[in-house]
Amino acid sequence: MKGLDELLAREDLKELKARYFRFTDMHDFESFGKLFVDDAIMEAAQLAGPSTLVARGRDEIVRQAALASEGAIKIHHGHNCEITIGDRDTASGIWAVEYLFFDENSSTSRRLRHNFAYYYENYVRVADEWKFAAVKIVNVHTVVDGGPPSSEIGPSGLLRSGV
Repeated sequence: MKGLDELLAREDLKELKARYFRFTDMHDFESFGKLFVDDAIMEAAQLAGPSTLVARGRDEIVRQAALASEGAIKIHHGHNCEITIGDRDTASGIWAVEYLFFDENSSTSRRLRHNFAYYYENYVRVADEWKFAAVKIVNVHTVVDGGPPSSEIGPSGLLRSGV
């Protein structure tokens, strides 16, 4: 794919990512789920660590995203996208992402997490619509308001045992 078709595909993928952020931030998980193919995979990991979450299939991805968002106010910002178009119906992308996660159910000293991550993604076009086939979130650093430094933070911003 070259020229105008490639530029249009890149813009479509940027809009797909924007909807991903908006739907998860607004807790619209019905719409969020429609962004994924049925057999999509989502992983989350700490930098240089094993995956701490693996969700297989659209329904499990939606369930895990809703569970992680329960009682939370979130805002995601994606930057510096690197999109590679494979062919007419496949592409991949890497996004630098910063997101704030305010957990209303957490103790006062651990309510706000400020996360810095990279999202590694694979996309497929189905019936002329781009969808997520795979998403891997690699958390690079987390700052917890009123909590310990991020070196003491484990998966999903939780304190490592014994700390």
